[in-house]
Amino acid sequence: MFGWFAAYLLLRSGNLAAPLVAHVFCNWMGLPALGRLATHRHRWLLLPVLWTGICGFLAALWTLGDAEEYGGGLPAVMREVLDRRR
Repeated sequence: MFGWFAAYLLLRSGNLAAPLVAHVFCNWMGLPALGRLATHRHRWLLLPVLWTGICGFLAALWTLGDAEEYGGGLPAVMREVLDRRR
């Protein structure tokens, strides 16, 4: 799953910094303990927060890798390949 996201960021931003920062952040945060979530005493609060985070991430996915934020875009060769597919 993370490999897909890192490749998406690299292709979308055209910059290695975006997937590198995302990788460092994900390594620092670690995986969520979803198995303990069902028995946690505050699950009534944690479940909506988890779903809000997932929905917010998916809603903002297209803007997270905006090429303008990283000073450019895809290299010309990649842009040509993507244009041919449209």
